[in-house]
Amino acid sequence: MWRATSRNKKHKEWVEERERQLKEEYKEQPLEVGWKDILAMIIAAFQVLMPVFLLAALLIGLVFLGFAFIIK
Repeated sequence: MWRATSRNKKHKEWVEERERQLKEEYKEQPLEVGWKDILAMIIAAFQVLMPVFLLAALLIGLVFLGFAFIIK
């Protein structure tokens, strides 16, 4: 069992070291976010959320129709 945990510990140490290196490397560069980046984020959010909203609307519509036929 120690072999599995030691590999995980080595990987965790490598990830932490790499994060420190990247923070140090990009410390002085400001994050530049332009209007194209914001537009891309809006489009990505739309692509992720739209199917969820459509499924929710479909489910609500089916429930509504189901109750409408049961009540008749």
